[in-house]
Amino acid sequence: MATAEPRKLPSPAAAVTLFFAVLLSNLAMGRAVASSRISADWLLVATPLVLLVLTALFVLGFRLDPKETLLLRLPTWPDLLMAAPLAISFVILSDQLSTLTSDFVPAELAEQLREVQLRWLRASGPGEWLVKLSTIGAGAAISEELMFRGFVQSAFSRAMRGVNAVVLTSFLFMALHILPLPSFAAAGLVLGLTALATRSIVVPVVIHFLNNVAALALVNLAGLETLGDPVWIPPEILFPAVAIFVLCLIYYARRLLA
Repeated sequence: MATAEPRKLPSPAAAVTLFFAVLLSNLAMGRAVASSRISADWLLVATPLVLLVLTALFVLGFRLDPKETLLLRLPTWPDLLMAAPLAISFVILSDQLSTLTSDFVPAELAEQLREVQLRWLRASGPGEWLVKLSTIGAGAAISEELMFRGFVQSAFSRAMRGVNAVVLTSFLFMALHILPLPSFAAAGLVLGLTALATRSIVVPVVIHFLNNVAALALVNLAGLETLGDPVWIPPEILFPAVAIFVLCLIYYARRLLA
C-alpha cells in the first residue's frame, strides 16, 4: 500500500527570502510615494496586498502545503475567546512600551516616528474610518500574520525549537516596520506564542486586529495619543491589565505544553 506523501513545508531560507522580498517591495513603494505626487494613503491599501500576494506566490512557487504552512485551521472556542482579553490588556501595556522609544533612538527621531504613526491612525470621517478599519485593522492583521506567524514561523520551527522560532520571527516582524520599538518586539512574541500554542492563524489575527482597532479608537474616539507618561499607568488600569495579560499568557503557555 502506497504511503502518503509528506506535507511540504517552507525552509528557513525560503522564509528569509520572503522577508527580504517584502522589505524591498515596501521600501520601493515608499520611495515611489516620496518622489511623486501620489498620496501616501495608498500605501495603506498597497502594503497588505503586497504581503498577501508575495506570501501566496511563495506558497504556490515552492508547492507548499498551504494549510500547514499558513496554519489555516479553526481554533477551539476557548482559544478564540481568550484572544479578546489578551488583546485588550496588551493594548495598555504596549502603549506604555511605545513611549520608551526615546530610550532606543534619538528624541527627535522618536517624535517624528510618533507623528507618522498618529497620521496613519487619524480618521476624519466615516469614509476614512472604513478605510482605516479595512487596511490598518483587517488588512494588516491578516497579511502580516499569514506571512510572519504562518510562513516565516512555520519555516523556522523546522530548524529550531519553537520558542527560538518565535523570537527570531518577532525580530523580523519588528525589522519590517523599520521601527526599533519595544512594543513591536513584544507584540511579535505574544502573537508568536499564541500561534505556536493553538496551531491556528485565526487567534493571532484576532489579537492583531483588536490591537490595531483599539489604537484607532484611542486616537480618534478617546482623543488620546497615549495612556500616560512612560513607565507609569494609573493603578486602577495597570493592575487589572497586568493580571489579565498574565492569566491569558499562562493559558496559552499551558496549551503549548499540553
